[in-house]
Amino acid sequence: MTNRQRILATINHELPDEIPTHFINIDEISPYLQHYNLVTKEELADEIGVCIRRIWPDYKKELSEVEANRLNTGLYEDLKPIGLFGTSGGVDSYSAEAGHAIPFFDIKTVKEIENYTWPNPDDWDFSKINDKIEKYNNRYAIMLGSWNPIFDQVFDFFSMDKAMEYLYLQPKLIEATIANIEDFYLKFYRKYFEAANGKADIFSMGDDFAGQNGMLISPDMWKKFLKPTYIKIFALAKEFDLYVWFHSCGVIEPVIGDLIDIGMDVWETVQAHLPGNEPEYMKREYGKNITFFGAINTQRTLPFGTPEEVRREVKDRIRILGKSGGYICGPDHHIKSHFPIENVIAMIDEIKSFRGEGYTI
Repeated sequence: MTNRQRILATINHELPDEIPTHFINIDEISPYLQHYNLVTKEELADEIGVCIRRIWPDYKKELSEVEANRLNTGLYEDLKPIGLFGTSGGVDSYSAEAGHAIPFFDIKTVKEIENYTWPNPDDWDFSKINDKIEKYNNRYAIMLGSWNPIFDQVFDFFSMDKAMEYLYLQPKLIEATIANIEDFYLKFYRKYFEAANGKADIFSMGDDFAGQNGMLISPDMWKKFLKPTYIKIFALAKEFDLYVWFHSCGVIEPVIGDLIDIGMDVWETVQAHLPGNEPEYMKREYGKNITFFGAINTQRTLPFGTPEEVRREVKDRIRILGKSGGYICGPDHHIKSHFPIENVIAMIDEIKSFRGEGYTI
């Protein structure tokens, strides 16, 4: 099977010949290029077994230094709309104390929100999307989209503290902000999906609305403010026959059923070490409906564990989440520069070793 066939089989809950692999990102790839004696990101992606290639339109305006550096040092060249709303400059801030401009921090009226200079989808060049996909010649699953949040973008507009207060005290301001974010994304994604010319497989987006002990807002609040926008975006992706791959950290179990109902096909990040996210429970309750991606612990095992602990965790996650398909193995968040390279290599080698044994779960 090709990498693309493995990913699509897994999402369809069929057992591929090998466990497919993906990474959210490796923030600093130079040590890995040196370790494997490679030169390019593409060579590295092949070496570590990444089965997906993300395609992103080119941004027409000049990039900030932070954005340009991210493109140059990480595994993926995936410039996102977040930061291009004029809020955080590409750095997730969520609070005024982070030192970034908070456009709506002192805002009082919906009219002020409507008068804000919202981004224009025409600031991106979609003309090269088809050519970027074609160069991969059907060897990898093609992913459109990336982080692109709704709730977390609201945090960047108001600050996290004020946004959480305004959900209760000034809901009209939150609703107006979400409506404008939604309007941009729906226009942006339609252009993006049309440019792919039916050759992409997956639409990816993300939003963080939970912590390590549960939801940041109640499920009812989530359904009121966020779910209606997710419904529209997911439906647009389905209109173009794209699988929906949704990133959300933390314990989101109270709304997983809602996400499945509106079209989520893959859940990223699966922080399996958190109470409520136990792999056995998640596989039993939701494994027939969604594919899991992630589950290798980037909070403890990869940064602070031993290579042997990493290998055991990889085996355990594949044994449980990979039973009968429906699991894409990889870290549950970014590979950070301080992670011991021997631990990351142990994860990669263990996945390869398991593939070598034959994927028969």
